[in-house]
Amino acid sequence: MLIHIIQRHLSSLHGRVALLVWSVCAASMALYVGFHLASEQKVSLKNAAQEIESLTKIMASNVGDGSNPMAKESIRETLESAFLMPGITYAALYDGRGLQTVILGETPGEIVVNPGNLSGTELTREDDSFLVQSPVRNAHDEIIGAVVLRRSLEDVKARTHHVVSRNIALLLAILTIGLAAAIWFAKGISKPIMGLARAAEIFAGGEKPTEMPAKQGILEIDVLAEMFKSMMKRIEKHRLEIEEQKRTLEVKVQERTEELKQKNMELAFQNEKVMEANRLKTRFLANMSHELRTPLNGILAISEMLKEGMSGELEPEQQKQVEIIHRSGTTLLTLINDTLDLSLVESGRMEFRRRNVKIVQYLREEVEAFRVLAEAKNLIYEVVEQNAGDEEVFVDPDRIRQVLINMINNAIKFTDSGSVRVVLEQIRGGRVLRATVQDTGIGISSEDQATIFQEFRQLDATASRRHGGTGLGLAICKRLLNLMGGEIWVDSEEGMGTTFSVVIPLTQEEERAPGKGYAVSPTRDAVLSSVAGRILIIDEDQIGSSRISSMFRKRGIEVVLVSNGEEGLRALRNSKFHALLLSLSLPQMDSITILKAIESYPDISSLHIAVTASRDLTNEESEYLKKRSIAVFRTGQIGLDTLMDEVCNSLPGVQAQRPAKNAA
Repeated sequence: MLIHIIQRHLSSLHGRVALLVWSVCAASMALYVGFHLASEQKVSLKNAAQEIESLTKIMASNVGDGSNPMAKESIRETLESAFLMPGITYAALYDGRGLQTVILGETPGEIVVNPGNLSGTELTREDDSFLVQSPVRNAHDEIIGAVVLRRSLEDVKARTHHVVSRNIALLLAILTIGLAAAIWFAKGISKPIMGLARAAEIFAGGEKPTEMPAKQGILEIDVLAEMFKSMMKRIEKHRLEIEEQKRTLEVKVQERTEELKQKNMELAFQNEKVMEANRLKTRFLANMSHELRTPLNGILAISEMLKEGMSGELEPEQQKQVEIIHRSGTTLLTLINDTLDLSLVESGRMEFRRRNVKIVQYLREEVEAFRVLAEAKNLIYEVVEQNAGDEEVFVDPDRIRQVLINMINNAIKFTDSGSVRVVLEQIRGGRVLRATVQDTGIGISSEDQATIFQEFRQLDATASRRHGGTGLGLAICKRLLNLMGGEIWVDSEEGMGTTFSVVIPLTQEEERAPGKGYAVSPTRDAVLSSVAGRILIIDEDQIGSSRISSMFRKRGIEVVLVSNGEEGLRALRNSKFHALLLSLSLPQMDSITILKAIESYPDISSLHIAVTASRDLTNEESEYLKKRSIAVFRTGQIGLDTLMDEVCNSLPGVQAQRPAKNAA
């Protein structure tokens, strides 16, 4: 408790000033007393030494005249007179041989006296006494003995202690007076400061102090008080101004808030309109793409059947006309697909179908198909394969093919003479695919290179009219590559040709241990040309489905084609099928109902199911198809080869030609 009180007092200015003043007084007095005591003790010892030396000399001169020594009785009386001096405890006379002849008082232990070696009076300081030896001489100034006196210093110590006690009493008195003076002085400083502190506290609480400390006669404190009063006046003035500004600001804020609320409501309304417009646009594009593809797929199916002579041999002129129809339809389908792809990318609904594939070998087969188109323009077409990895990678090869095909199409389209060179390679240990398409065409100016990857951006008007195009292809390529984590760039000089390069990160497939997997299998065409099996196609679009069925039939696959769900269920109950190709858009009975209905059918586990979709999937459809692990193909976004691969790979003929997994 006492320590707490002391700490509280010492934490205040009052306590610290008092302590400082008192400490200075105490230190000064302590120094004075210490110095005085040391000086007093030194003087007392010096006086005592001088007295005992003088007395010893007197005794030595009175004990003999050099030839007739005094009788022992006379010597004893002389030595006894020495005890009249305070503190004498021992007196003795030694002869020339250092032997005691007369002894008075207590012998202070063993004393060695050699009178012949004394040159004069010698004083020796012991712990608490002085021991003095003085030679005794005869008339011929010869040393014949010595007088030895011992003086105790107890009386000197007693006098010193008395002086110390007196000085300590004086010191305590002075310190008490100094403490009182220090407290009074400190209070005179701290009281007005505490008064200012209380006034500041009251003022900080929003009230005006009723009284201020009076002048104390201390210049610094009086100046501080005046400055505080001046500060209070300025703060009060500013406070009134701030309150006025606050009232004005609150009114303005309220008005501005109302305006912002109104603007936000308008923006929300406009944003909703824009979002609704985007939804309508996306729905319109999806519907239009479906409506456009339906007759267009019919045109392509019939033209392809005519080209392949399925309706009889054609005259050369007729063959040429059919090829024009097929090429025009394919171009139109590409434009429709580009438009829908852009819509899907913008809405964030672009889907990727990744699978294990030897990507360089896969792409080489695809790009080789453009050799006919290049040679038709008398161009040198070269495909180079470098560092092709043996391991499969887990990617969406169809999207990569879409990017590469767009680049090759542009290269052939904008090159009238010279060559087109395609380089496919895996770099960085097979973890990255790099594809380069180099041509000797018209080139691209530096101004066009800055905007060539933007939507609806094309080359100059002359090139656009001559070569055509929507300006969406490269924009879609860049968007797709961004989604796949890849990059695309162009290096070109006008009139000197163009080089497009892409890099795409590859994920190593994880389903097989390193060094194991499928052995090299026959080519796709060789495998699909000899497959066998039965496929059921349920699709209301008879024209489009007939095109698909004709391609399956060409490879020896039996196809049953129905237009609605009831006929499809009846066919599944009555016949054995290896694969089911089901359209998501069916009249009467929808595809999910059909799939749920056949879950209880016998041998359903051996039936491979694929779904084609020309619109967006609902949440229910998406969840159900994912749960059943059923592949979904968006019509128009993939080629027929990919669809055939998916379905035909499940047929007995294909499975028989594939080596077993994990072959050493």
